[in-house]
Amino acid sequence: MTRGIYTKWIIGAVFMLLIVATGCILYYQHTTAADKHAAAQAEKRLETWQADKAKPPTPAKTESTKPPAESTTPTAEAETEQTSTPTDTDEVLLSKFGFGPYPEVPADFPWQEVFGPSYNRSNADYELMDRVSVELWKQGEHVEGISSEDDTGLFYPTIRGTIYVEWGSRWEVLGKGFGRKVRGLTGHPDDLKSLQDLIQSREGSPLLESDIPSHLKVLDMSEGIDPYKFLDLPK
Repeated sequence: MTRGIYTKWIIGAVFMLLIVATGCILYYQHTTAADKHAAAQAEKRLETWQADKAKPPTPAKTESTKPPAESTTPTAEAETEQTSTPTDTDEVLLSKFGFGPYPEVPADFPWQEVFGPSYNRSNADYELMDRVSVELWKQGEHVEGISSEDDTGLFYPTIRGTIYVEWGSRWEVLGKGFGRKVRGLTGHPDDLKSLQDLIQSREGSPLLESDIPSHLKVLDMSEGIDPYKFLDLPK
């Protein structure tokens, strides 16, 4: 009887061990399969990461700042405007008195600084005198100065060998052979010196037309230069 009980206990214990063993085996197999799957996934991700790392980096996409194609092709009018616009080094200097751009100064003109960046005349007549002097020099007249008369509004350039004379009225004519009386004159100082010396030597006697040396070119005061007409400028 007792032996039968032990036998049953042994059989039951063996059966329980079989159940536990079977469960352990199933659990182990399940766990091992999951671990293998996870390891396989990890290995696959590692391979993918290494492959991506080996590739050259793709440049980031940037928004183009170029204008549309049609706006980068200038029209003929735009090209003309671009080429005609002066640069900083070619800045056009303008008269503050409304006479327009300053004229180009000849290379042999004695006052090269005239009409330069620092040019600043306080009076419109002074600028007109400079402009007339430059223009006369371009025409071959070597001007050494210039003067003006308020009464006539004309300019009288100082040119060696030329004088401007104001003559006396008709009743001041002193007779045939002497010519007209000189009431005033202007010209180059070297040309006027001999005439001034002659006036002083006569102790106040008038200077006559016949006293003027023949080598001098004599112009009437009315033949002075009207700067606006000469330079073709509006008054």
